[in-house]
Amino acid sequence: MTNLMNTWWHLTADEQAALRPEPQDTYTITARYHDSTGWCFDLPELGTYAELLMQGTELVLNYWYHRLTKKEAGADAEMTMIINKQRPPIFDTHLTFQHDDPHAEGASFYKEQATGLSLWLCKYLPWLMHGKPSDLWVTFRLVD
Repeated sequence: MTNLMNTWWHLTADEQAALRPEPQDTYTITARYHDSTGWCFDLPELGTYAELLMQGTELVLNYWYHRLTKKEAGADAEMTMIINKQRPPIFDTHLTFQHDDPHAEGASFYKEQATGLSLWLCKYLPWLMHGKPSDLWVTFRLVD
């Protein structure tokens, strides 16, 4: 069991800053499905494990998993999300910034193109990408 007191969320601002990666245009994150909690991801380099994807993000992942597999997400479901700040030649969907979350510092809502749903992205996004892009392009790949 992971000691949640050692996660990124419990680090001081200085400790978080020491872990901040160099700016990149593309980040790859693997999401996996747990029957009891839904979609989550790990960023071990940041001390983060089983971070839940929620407030619409899980619905978008369900849509894309079903679109790629023709089945509902279950305990073995896992997808890689390649998230780009620059429009790549090939991508699955486009996210457009809607507004900041007034209840969660650094978090924001984006609209996903294929479903028309709003999804919530926590403050990892601006922290990793050194700002909140107005547009993001995402490619999904199944993990074997």
